[in-house]
Amino acid sequence: MTDEKPTDLGKVVIAGGGAHCVNLLEALCGRGTPVVVVDQDPDAALRRIVDQLPFCTLSADYGAASEAGIAIEVAPEEIYRKQEVLAQLASSVPSDAALISTASRVPFSQIAEGVDATR
Repeated sequence: MTDEKPTDLGKVVIAGGGAHCVNLLEALCGRGTPVVVVDQDPDAALRRIVDQLPFCTLSADYGAASEAGIAIEVAPEEIYRKQEVLAQLASSVPSDAALISTASRVPFSQIAEGVDATR
């Protein structure tokens, strides 16, 4: 291990909420990275986790992604849900932001169909 400071990731947005984002939240917020969780229907467990973590906020509005350098989709493994979340993120983040999916069963190329890559 080194004593180097972690790289500044800027603001990170995690969209889709639910249990899938908990490990990401703990890792990112634990290193001091500001994270906004966008979930239009967050459950009580997610609300409690967000409330306990420093540097973490919860929003129902994808507009909260407008300054993100990294946007991570964590929707359940249903292609239509992943496509919906990714499309919302793509239209909300800056054009140079990295879009990331946590898909494990669906190829990213299928999820990204219909998403405006030029943003």
